[in-house]
Amino acid sequence: MGETVMGLLYAIFSIFITLFFPKQITDVICYGRHRDRENIKSKKIYCLIYVFWTLFFGLFCLMMGSASGVNNTFDRVLDYYGLNFGEYD
Repeated sequence: MGETVMGLLYAIFSIFITLFFPKQITDVICYGRHRDRENIKSKKIYCLIYVFWTLFFGLFCLMMGSASGVNNTFDRVLDYYGLNFGEYD
């Protein structure tokens, strides 16, 4: 039962972190702190910054889940890389 609760909390936390924080950080970078000016006017640059932060926090959540033992997706990716690129026999 403890693993199920931890898995559920991990999923909720990961979804929250991956969907909420990239938008907030991107808005601050592109529009400034009080949104009274526009630092970056290009929509493509906005999307690029948003994708970068989404991948950053997504990778962070995968590493956090792997370290806590709740989600082993990050370990599987590392094992796949090691097997296919000659790090393991």
